[in-house]
Amino acid sequence: MLLLAGTLLPPATTTALVIDGDQRSAAKAPADGPGWAHIGRIGGVTGIYLGDGWVLTARHAGLPQNFVLDGVTYPPVPETHVWLDLPGQPGKKSDVALYRIDPAPDLPPLEIQKSRPTVGTRVLLMALGRHRGDPLAFGQRAGHSWTPDRKKLWGTNHISDVDLVLAGPAQYLTRCFSMDFSRDGSGHEAQAALGDSGGAVFVWNEDHYRLGGVMTSIGTYPNQRPKTALYGNFTNAADLSVYATQIEHAMRKQETSP
Repeated sequence: MLLLAGTLLPPATTTALVIDGDQRSAAKAPADGPGWAHIGRIGGVTGIYLGDGWVLTARHAGLPQNFVLDGVTYPPVPETHVWLDLPGQPGKKSDVALYRIDPAPDLPPLEIQKSRPTVGTRVLLMALGRHRGDPLAFGQRAGHSWTPDRKKLWGTNHISDVDLVLAGPAQYLTRCFSMDFSRDGSGHEAQAALGDSGGAVFVWNEDHYRLGGVMTSIGTYPNQRPKTALYGNFTNAADLSVYATQIEHAMRKQETSP
């Protein structure tokens, strides 16, 4: 079952990161990854500050809205909202959007991953949603409940599937990759939860991380109890390598407009 990472809808959406590891260290900037200072809140979900006054998020967040970063509120610039198309199918919308804010935070631009990701690539997730609660069991499967509060966290995972085209509300079709939530996975194994929609997935490329995905939805088991994360669930993210050209075009077009 797919859930959107904002409010629970049929099909449902995602929340904050459930970390199978030390959550205290996950609440501080990671030592080897960019972007921690760029992750903020848009209403009930997460947004990513790209740089140069632009914010990227999941379209189902409901835009435009104020972007709150490190306690500072940045209002949207009217008529700058850009809703991205499914690559190769103009007019068929995806669950990815960007818009301008003013004033612009004093942060450097993020580098977007432009090569297609591969299965097994390690990733770094950052979002501002619900997080890990008490351990639980669902039949033969174990996992954790979600907490009612939200917190900015980072976690790790590996790409388990690529080149997915996933349907969402309002007939969205989004090119995605996914990441399984595994008990014996990465050191800070992460699964998205409510409020994590629009969160960042940084993809490892040779010697550093680049922004490679925007979290959009999660996959759960049939009849799984709400507000839980079980091993074997997965997180879906829009693959920015196939949206990078649209993002750059939108930013250039509006920045050069009179």
